Amino acid sequence: MDKILIGREYIKELMIRIEEERENIDMCIYEMFHKYGSKYQNVNYMIERLWEKADKGVLVRVLMNSTLANPKNKQNMQIFKQECESKGGQVVEIKKGILMHAKAVQFGKRYILIGSHNVSDRSYKSHFEISVGTESLEINKNFREWFDTFFK
Repeated sequence: MDKILIGREYIKELMIRIEEERENIDMCIYEMFHKYGSKYQNVNYMIERLWEKADKGVLVRVLMNSTLANPKNKQNMQIFKQECESKGGQVVEIKKGILMHAKAVQFGKRYILIGSHNVSDRSYKSHFEISVGTESLEINKNFREWFDTFFK
């Protein structure tokens, strides 16, 4: 089923899909705005669910920027990378000088969320971010082929 997700609808769909996934979760992250230790932020809750899935054998792969304008965000992304890899996940950082601006999360080979949502509470609470969720076999196949080129 294809759907348009605006504001909070995105985080709801994201959490449902994370909970349901049994194989793999592939993510493109432009920036992640979160504070470790805060249990009240959607981002931290999402990250905790990712680690629970990884502990249950779900492969989590993340494509992210290696350099960011905000040093605090860079530090948070490095913490995220270390935790992901410690759980058996894989992280590839886009090389210095190249900005990866994509925001997408694919669940297995059958469902993908693509849009403007950053991984941040601010983007989940706003109504100016929009994403599309689709089961399109062609879109999922094309994304998977592109994504896999970074993990060889």
